[in-house]
Amino acid sequence: MGTSEFDEQYAHLKIVDIKEHIRLKHGKKFAVSMGIKASKYETLVFTDADCAPQSDQWLKEIASAFRPETEIVLGYSPILRKEVYSTS
Repeated sequence: MGTSEFDEQYAHLKIVDIKEHIRLKHGKKFAVSMGIKASKYETLVFTDADCAPQSDQWLKEIASAFRPETEIVLGYSPILRKEVYSTS
């Protein structure tokens, strides 16, 4: 899915384009920092690319844990081990 397709499907999505630089490494920490700086809201939700929500209500469930006195809400994703079979 290209950038324009995301723009069409998610009207409130803001894409932060990070250009590669020869002398700088741009890892996940840098990308998250840039996303935080580009945000316009106080409440932010992060996940990893290898996480698979168990429900289409996951974001609603996380949001329900926020209260005025809450600073951070954490969730977890268990590691599911796959059986690996060898043919040798």
